[in-house]
Amino acid sequence: MPFKYYINHYIIVIFFNSENMDIGVEILTLIKILLIANSAVFYLKHTYKYEKNDIIIFGLIYAYCSYVICYSFHIMWLDCLYVLPIALYFVDKFIDGGKIYPVIITLTYGLWTNYYLGFINAFVAGIYF
Repeated sequence: MPFKYYINHYIIVIFFNSENMDIGVEILTLIKILLIANSAVFYLKHTYKYEKNDIIIFGLIYAYCSYVICYSFHIMWLDCLYVLPIALYFVDKFIDGGKIYPVIITLTYGLWTNYYLGFINAFVAGIYF
């Protein structure tokens, strides 16, 4: 298998010993869920100009929705979930007269991290367009 499938395993093995492997998995999952919330906050802040308290609440709602919780058992699939709000932000910029390259790069990264959720991200971005 390519390196991309094992990068999460390498991070856990390098920074945690065998006795603390479960803690490493939990910390890595927590970091990725925080990235998911931060990408939702970024999208809401720059697209809809929400106030700060509203942004945090909606970012946490996106980060802890059942879609994210179901995929939290697969650590490598969480990488693709924080790409969706960023891709939607770049679709908005493309509609306003920007370039298509950021949309292609974010969707390609989503497909690279997980082809299944990457196709779902591309489908949602297409519907959003």
